[in-house]
Amino acid sequence: GNEIVELDTPFKFGQVRNSNAWALEAAANAIGATPRRLPIAGDSVEALRSGLANAADAHIIVTIGGVSMGDFDLVKNVLGTDGQIDFWQINMRPGKPLVFGQLNNIPLIGLPGNPVSSMVCFALFVRPALLRLMGHTDVTHPRIRSRAGERLASSSGKRTFIRVKLNHEHGDFVCKSVGDQDSYRMSSLVAGHGLAVIPEDATVEVGESVDVMVLDEQAVLRL
Repeated sequence: GNEIVELDTPFKFGQVRNSNAWALEAAANAIGATPRRLPIAGDSVEALRSGLANAADAHIIVTIGGVSMGDFDLVKNVLGTDGQIDFWQINMRPGKPLVFGQLNNIPLIGLPGNPVSSMVCFALFVRPALLRLMGHTDVTHPRIRSRAGERLASSSGKRTFIRVKLNHEHGDFVCKSVGDQDSYRMSSLVAGHGLAVIPEDATVEVGESVDVMVLDEQAVLRL
């Protein structure tokens, strides 16, 4: 996007730091993958095609942003023209506008641009794909059963991943929301231990059991 600028670039009103690329690079490094950050692609088909051409030697391509329904969300358009789209959009929050396909026979996952959406989709889709490509069979984050410390509800019929903190109470794990669940608020993702998984059209009342996908395993082990 034209609004995205690198971390060392002077910052102007209306611009957005390229924090997603650095966060995803760190997440890929953490599992032993070898990520290569490509330059920011502007809001044109030509810029996007030029950027994707730099990934011709990759085992998997991951893009950030440009997959929603705006006039400048061009990733799915280019992928549909130059490659193959297997699916676009998934019934979850955060992370609905995700695209998967192939470009020059290379798998491509197009992540949403909002930071939390991007990181949650990385955890659910990109991380397992990378681990599988690296030969691993245990490719998903661990899940535990927890009691809900507050009412947790899905959003608008979507499978919802709520950022939560875990505590031990009377021998059980108890989870509570870390607060604001807006998809731009990375601080709530960092502050939490994992994601409570709320099925479509479901509500988990206080004391009921809920599945939690653990993101910070070491912190949970110390509880």
